[in-house]
Amino acid sequence: MPTEARRRVRRVVILSYAYLPSIGGIERVTQILAEGLAARGWEVTVVTATPGGPAPGVVRNPGWWKLARLLRSASVVVESNVSLALAWPLVVGIVRTPRITVLHAPLRAASRNSPRLRDRIKAAALPRRSTYVVSRWLGDQLPVPVRFMPNPYDDSLFYPVPGRRRSGLLFVGRLVGAKGLDIAVDAISTLRPDTRLTVIGAGPEEGILSALAETRGVRVDFLGAMGPAQIASEMRAHEVLVIPSSASPPEVYPLVAIEGLASGCRVVATNSGGLPEAVGGTERIVEVGDVRGLSRALEESLADGPLRPEEWDARAPHIQRHALENVIGAYEAAITDAMLLR
Repeated sequence: MPTEARRRVRRVVILSYAYLPSIGGIERVTQILAEGLAARGWEVTVVTATPGGPAPGVVRNPGWWKLARLLRSASVVVESNVSLALAWPLVVGIVRTPRITVLHAPLRAASRNSPRLRDRIKAAALPRRSTYVVSRWLGDQLPVPVRFMPNPYDDSLFYPVPGRRRSGLLFVGRLVGAKGLDIAVDAISTLRPDTRLTVIGAGPEEGILSALAETRGVRVDFLGAMGPAQIASEMRAHEVLVIPSSASPPEVYPLVAIEGLASGCRVVATNSGGLPEAVGGTERIVEVGDVRGLSRALEESLADGPLRPEEWDARAPHIQRHALENVIGAYEAAITDAMLLR
């Protein structure tokens, strides 16, 4: 399709190696982005390696010919993280559609001591004038100039209800060691015996964590994985959101932090990667693995009670920057820039 025709159609292909029905931050951000661009008149196709049933506007594991045709038919390609398996026609120059890459994670896995060939190829494949990062911490890890692109949250779901009664602590995330829930359980065990923790999420360590909570005498309700609307409802019902992530791998810019802030929770988080950026400078930050520090921060946050008007005013600009319409506008500006640079 000629370039001018592609511009008239306003067709965007989003490359996201992980996508629904898989559950995670990148999957949720990609879904929000796809729906937001479609609402503004873009024809959106998500291309992913995640298996699953048929879904409108989603293409799973296309063959090389179909992949090349999809990329060639687009006005622009938006890449959520670098996926050589999906972006290779653009990287090698078979397809020359304008492309922007938004990085949500480091190129190199935290478990690797030195860059492998694949990591070096990913770094070389980054578009030099249209690479974006969701946290400035992540940008400092990269070998190319980058610009900031905020993560979007769905402000139609995540919002506070003034005057609603709140109680207890909330954790939202996968039940794996990197999320630090074991540290949170240890910290909560030193608080008042009636302190209750609600856990939303699933993962391989649920049994271990449940046994730890029982041993420590901590009251924990494991609710399993939930959809965004259910998570938002639970956030409105809880006083404090705890994000006790470890340093390996570090957090980049977790969407759950923005959602918790927008829902009116107080947030207690660790100094892991870009997590302090995500909570916006108004919340309590403790060092990774500091059980006593986490316990003290949780106790203080619970004692503070509901947010006061001046506290809400202090966090509002940070939240607003991540509101859906503002972020979709930022993506459209990036898309326009990429198309003009071609």
